[in-house]
Amino acid sequence: LAPQAVQGGAWVQIGTFGVASNAAGAAAQLRALGLPVAKSKLRRGGKDLQIVMAGPFGSGADAQAALRIARGAGFGDAYIR
Repeated sequence: LAPQAVQGGAWVQIGTFGVASNAAGAAAQLRALGLPVAKSKLRRGGKDLQIVMAGPFGSGADAQAALRIARGAGFGDAYIR
């Protein structure tokens, strides 16, 4: 399932969180690094999850730069989607 927030452009998925405060903390950390942030919710296996993403980015190069920033900030599982 593609999150509703993901429309066009390149996105960097930072993580999927089962605890809302962890998602909020990740989003705040990304904003502090100057990245645009979006969150989306989904329900999987009866559990509410929040997906935190950076973007959208207009080019692959911008998405790659954001991915490097996110990984450098400790989000080692981040990937471009």
